[in-house]
Amino acid sequence: MKNLNYDDCRCCELKTVVKDVIEEKGLYWHRFEQTIFFIDEKNHIADQGYVNGLEVLKLKHINGSVYHLLPERLEGSVFLVLNRHLRYRNAQNQTAIQLIGSLMQAIYHAHILGYGMEEYDCWVDLDIEPLTEAQRRELQVSLNGLIREDAPVKVIYEKQKRYISIGNFGMYENNNVHVPSLKFIQMIKIMHIEKTEKGMRLHFLCGDQLLSTMEKYTSVLKESCAILQTTPLYLTTAIYDLLNYLKK
Repeated sequence: MKNLNYDDCRCCELKTVVKDVIEEKGLYWHRFEQTIFFIDEKNHIADQGYVNGLEVLKLKHINGSVYHLLPERLEGSVFLVLNRHLRYRNAQNQTAIQLIGSLMQAIYHAHILGYGMEEYDCWVDLDIEPLTEAQRRELQVSLNGLIREDAPVKVIYEKQKRYISIGNFGMYENNNVHVPSLKFIQMIKIMHIEKTEKGMRLHFLCGDQLLSTMEKYTSVLKESCAILQTTPLYLTTAIYDLLNYLKK
């Protein structure tokens, strides 16, 4: 079902009305006339937020419509508010995934087999043998070059289907929420690549998630260095020294 509210990742507030309520174990599934809440059950991606100040506990599709699980039954007019940070981060990641897939197809004729988004990791499965280290570096440079060029990310509807087009790349059927242009991704860092049964899995971070993950990594690194009374550049040496001492 077409939802134009998904075409702008910055659409994070909406006034609407309740159209249907289903009770389930003391909680209430609500369907609204319109919604800004997005859910992709297959890839476990969902917006978070509130309706009239009540936290949305869960989202699911019923007969093609999004239902919102709330602790109370609501009627009439309601006000929806999304977690802006999560919405923006997910949109950055979704656009980065499509950019990676588009570039990999253009260079290596590879195709996306699947993808995932977790708190400190994003990954894309591709039907190609793992890249060499030199190819990984070249791909990262190319991705960030495209981000600097700030190609538009267009939403196109044709024959009841929704497509996303990035710059001069082709159109790909896609129902996810995206950023309006590549500059909003900010930067892509390819973390590592691993071999899979059907090809390779490319792990990456971008934008807000890259920043928050690096802050987490830095915090853990500082704590480890403090425990071993060393600096980051000599952390490996300190660990080996400790292991050798324990073996004596």
